[in-house]
Amino acid sequence: MQNPQGKYVVRRLLAVQTSRHQRAAPYVRNRQQTGRAMRSATDIDKKVGENLCKFRLLRGMSQVQLAEAVGVTFQQIQKYEKSTNRISASRLWQFSTVLKIRADDFYDGIEGAVRNDALKLAPEQLTLMNKYNALPEPQKKAVQDYVGFLRKKRG
Repeated sequence: MQNPQGKYVVRRLLAVQTSRHQRAAPYVRNRQQTGRAMRSATDIDKKVGENLCKFRLLRGMSQVQLAEAVGVTFQQIQKYEKSTNRISASRLWQFSTVLKIRADDFYDGIEGAVRNDALKLAPEQLTLMNKYNALPEPQKKAVQDYVGFLRKKRG
């Protein structure tokens, strides 16, 4: 439009809309908080990813097996475990179903969350459990007998 009043009205209308938006969502005001920074993983996301990895190893599952069970690629599982990508609530529910755990167990280790004893294991203990789970039954029995023998010998 050529009408200067029309331009003024449009500019004024945009200014009002912008100021309303800023009042409604004050956290968006700071330009540094917009975009990628708001979507990056938090400490909680990192802990949930670590716990996903621990529970997967505890169940003796590979990333490929878990990925197939929930319908994603193994690369996506890697991204979840490394906290490159955040895990949505619905995906967390799928993981809890497949891994046969409660969904709130993923929050273990976060301040205020209940601690799950299974996650107190060190990474080498999880690796040992994973290797044990891969053994056939007769060899598992032999390992159990040997551990029993070592316990008795120790006193």
